[in-house]
Parts: sequence; structure tokens; C-alpha cells
Amino acid sequence: MISRKKGWSAVLAVSMATGFPSMASQAADYPAKPIKLIVPFAPGGSNDMVARIVSPKLSEVLGTPVIIENKAGAGGAVGAAYAAQSPNDGYTVLMHSTTVTMQPWLMKNPGYDLLKDFDPVSRMTSTPFTLVVSSPTGVGNYKELADYAKKSKKPLFFGSAGTGSSPHLVGEYFKSQSSIDMQHVPYKGNGPMMVALMANEIQVGFDTIHSSKPMAESGRIKILAVTSLKRNDNIPDVPTLDESGLPGFDVGVWQGVFMPKGADPAKIDKVQKAIAAALRDPEVAQKLNASGFDVIASSSAEFAERIQADMKVWSKVIKDIGYQPE
Repeated sequence: MISRKKGWSAVLAVSMATGFPSMASQAADYPAKPIKLIVPFAPGGSNDMVARIVSPKLSEVLGTPVIIENKAGAGGAVGAAYAAQSPNDGYTVLMHSTTVTMQPWLMKNPGYDLLKDFDPVSRMTSTPFTLVVSSPTGVGNYKELADYAKKSKKPLFFGSAGTGSSPHLVGEYFKSQSSIDMQHVPYKGNGPMMVALMANEIQVGFDTIHSSKPMAESGRIKILAVTSLKRNDNIPDVPTLDESGLPGFDVGVWQGVFMPKGADPAKIDKVQKAIAAALRDPEVAQKLNASGFDVIASSSAEFAERIQADMKVWSKVIKDIGYQPE
């Protein structure tokens, strides 16, 4: 029986080896009309930000307008379900985030099946979380946090924007990898969580760079590490967890593009190459980096592998904490 991972990889390999010449002729006139880029979140979020930075250059490379449509709701599930039901003619593409690899275990019926309903095109960008602590702890790095936790007579409290949120799951994954004894405290949003951290009601949290950086600069919190394998240019003096003592720790929020299942491989290839070209543009890259995003521009096969790896991690984390899908 062929696994889903091998299924995606096999389709891509066969298409590259045998299908692209004929497919390319079929897609020679593609795109011949505007492409809808479905962003399943409200304007102003990270997915929307990436889409609006990249889409003008992507339109230029493809020679046709790339029109952003925000279809928010249910943590991105509404927009994903809409895209899944769209024609697989290459004129509707979905730009989703890491959330899409968590939803199968967070929702009883998200309205779509990532592996069955979509073909991966490219992982575009990624941004890490920051591991932050309250200033009164006096902790300055990951090893000091581990020592602080060992000396504590009770578990440390770590906060998040809510049960099942990305910061919550990252915190649970960190807990399992570091063996630091922590107890989750959910809040109604990231803002209240950060207020609690500054007040030392909780000691640990995971946040975005843009939210945590100004608070750290003012001394209200301390950033100990980023959760990616490489340092972020916006906070270059902050080490990674990988170099701090947790080898291979690599989680964050990525943004990637999908097409409805069964799309012409030549069209997938054309859009993937156009995305890579758009992301290589110095102005686009500078805007993304300044906003805290690392440029990825992966191949379709590389993106498929990352999705499989993330689904393996998050399925275990969600099951281990006993989360009941809603």
C-alpha cells in the first residue's frame, strides 16, 4: 500500500519524468485569466501580510493579476474548504499556514482533507516563535530556565492565546522535548497572555517576534531563544533553541500555497517557479525580512515532506495532551 507521503512524491516524480512535456503543451497558455489567491484569514494577519507583499511581483512574473480573496473563519478552515471545492484548473490557489497541519486533530470536521483535497505547490515563508519569560525570573537563557525549573518547588506556568492555539501546542512540544515541568494557562488571546507574563502571573510563553521584541527592548520580558533552526535577522543576537541545548528543535509558522487536488502538474510547476522568482526579488525579500519572515521558496516535493513532518509532530502533541476536537 502506498503511503500518502509516497503518493504525493510519486505523483511529482512521475510528472517530472514523463508528464511535463505533454502537460506543458496543455498549459502553454496558462494563465490566461486572473488567479484567485484565497487567504483563509482576515486582513492584517501574517498570511494576509505575506500575500500582499508577494502578490504584485507574482502577478508580474505570471503576466496576469493575482487577486487576493480573504475568506476567514474557523481558524482558516472556511477558506480551505472553499478552495477544496473550487475547480482544479489552476485559477484558484490557497495560501494557508502551519495551522492546516494541526486542524485534522483540532476539529471533528474542518470541511476538507489536506492530503486528499490539495496538491502542495510551495512553502513560501516562515517565521519562528520566540521563547519568552517574565523579567522577575532573572532567567537569561534556555539553560538557566531549565535550572530555574529544577529548583522550583512547583511547575512553571506557561501561557498561550487559548487551548489548541499554535502557541499552546508549541509550548506542549517544548515541554516534551525539554522535560521542563510546566503547566498550561490559557488566555483569551495573545494580548492578555503577554500582560500576565509581564505581571509574573505566568513565567513562560511563546510569542511572535513583532509582539515580543518591543517588550523585551523595554525590559518588561526577556526573549531567550527563537524556535527555528537559524537566527532571525530582526533579533540576530537571540540564539536558536537548537544551539541553546535542544538539538533539532524547529517549529514555527509557515505560509504555503496549494492547488485543489488533481491540478495539472505543469501548472503547479509554473506557479512554483513564479513564486520562487517573486521571492528572489530584492524588494520583496527585504519587505518580508523586515516583517520577520524568512524566505523559503521550496519545491513542491520539499513542501510535501515538511507537511508530513509537521503533521507527525502535531498529531502526537495534540493526542498526548488529550485534546478533544470540537
